[in-house]
Amino acid sequence: SLVDTASVGLTSEAGKGALELGALGPATTFIDGATYLFAFLNVATTNLYASALARNADDEEKAKRATDAVVRTAAKIALICGFGIM
Repeated sequence: SLVDTASVGLTSEAGKGALELGALGPATTFIDGATYLFAFLNVATTNLYASALARNADDEEKAKRATDAVVRTAAKIALICGFGIM
């Protein structure tokens, strides 16, 4: 982002600014991609949760089990992705 670039450019030592700014590009791209991945997970989980709740609206116990399954699956995917990024 522009703030990161400005911070690195202003705080770098003399003669090393180009190297540090060059390293910032791939790191920013990687973090932006990870952000989009987790934003997608948020949208998909909301959709699946609402669908499971609507599908089982007549039985409260079934609805709770279905929505719990959606949340557990989303949490597993988020943990796997989080550890994958590390």
